[in-house]
Amino acid sequence: MEYQSFINHNQTLKTVPEYIAEVIKRLHKAHCLVCDHLKASAEYVATWYDRRVHPVSYVPGDLVRVYNPTQTRSLSEMAILLR
Repeated sequence: MEYQSFINHNQTLKTVPEYIAEVIKRLHKAHCLVCDHLKASAEYVATWYDRRVHPVSYVPGDLVRVYNPTQTRSLSEMAILLR
């Protein structure tokens, strides 16, 4: 599907039910297009991740670094604390 297929150049007068049916059909078409692109994107990201991930195994007694970042505060929160 292409972007151009969503543009209707022959706009004719339609009844409300006809217009609603057309809008629903176009929304469904757009939804299918988005789903297809999301699936393709998810497959690409998964492939990219799988190529770069390396399995890590630890045994009891290994030294490991524990990452525990501190929570940063915004300037407005700091101003309130300093009052």
